[in-house]
Amino acid sequence: MDPKDPPSKPADPTRTRTLHWFVQGGALTTADGTSYTIDVDPIAVGRDPNASVPVSDPEVSAMHCELRAMSEGVLLRDLGSTNGTFIGVLRVNECVITQPTDITVGTTRLHIEPATKKRVDVGFTDRFGGLVGASPKMRRVFSILERVAPTPISVLIVGETGTGKEGVAKALHEASPRKGKPFVVVDCGSIPETLAESLLFGHEKGSFTGANERRKGALEEANGGTLFLDELGELPIDLQPKLLRALSEKQVKRVGSSTFEPIDVRVLAATRRDLGAEMNAGRFRSDLFFRIARLDPAANGRARLAGQRARARERRERRRYLGRDAGRHRRRPHARARLDARRRREG
Repeated sequence: MDPKDPPSKPADPTRTRTLHWFVQGGALTTADGTSYTIDVDPIAVGRDPNASVPVSDPEVSAMHCELRAMSEGVLLRDLGSTNGTFIGVLRVNECVITQPTDITVGTTRLHIEPATKKRVDVGFTDRFGGLVGASPKMRRVFSILERVAPTPISVLIVGETGTGKEGVAKALHEASPRKGKPFVVVDCGSIPETLAESLLFGHEKGSFTGANERRKGALEEANGGTLFLDELGELPIDLQPKLLRALSEKQVKRVGSSTFEPIDVRVLAATRRDLGAEMNAGRFRSDLFFRIARLDPAANGRARLAGQRARARERRERRRYLGRDAGRHRRRPHARARLDARRRREG
């Protein structure tokens, strides 16, 4: 190339191949004629006023059942309700609806009208931060994460053990304006119940036996950054209203203190539990759920990760992705060493 020639522009990144994902959704119609769209993200039917489909019926549970579009039809799933979900005389836990159907929750009848199949817009993103996944479902999750990462809203990440929920939380933090600020992890499943309040809110010296010095809690340590509450469904029920108050008022009071400290924290949470069933059983507060699960009203505030078998396919895709990196860096020993270290961490 002639040195006088202007420098060439870098090539545009390769656009990922379009994938097609077709689902059969429909509409849910209540007795008063109100219609709700059934799409890929679940809609919850319940007595709680924050439910996607609120039903004023004393025999309906706070979070009674949910519906979402699938490839096979409309999935109806009972959320551990007290009085059950019925189709005719049959009580159902989970079923797929492909024809116009009436369901009964409590004493309320709802009509489900399946529609023709439609294509889901999954976007072109097959990675988010250090996460890689080429399936339509994971591409859709990544496109949602890209959209919410720069915002301050809370996100509830739902998935089985081993599906990478903490990795999603870290990637959200790194893609947010809070990058470089604290990222504090609290494993709610391993908090001793007697120390839970102190670990979250901090304590003053002498406030209880063993409190030999004043200490900040996780909420204060995460000030300006992100607090990740892993296994939120394990949080002791007595602590839940205190956490709700701290998040709503953006201030904390240490154990043994009479004053409040202001906090600026973004909350990300993860769970493997069915929190709808936990709310119905009285083990989780619905107001705390709706305070944290604020991702997207259409998605019930949840980023739902694929199960273990689907994630196994994603891990194979990641190994292929790392293999492409190895090819690009074959002549660069330092880059190859970093790649080998990353492979060892991935197992």
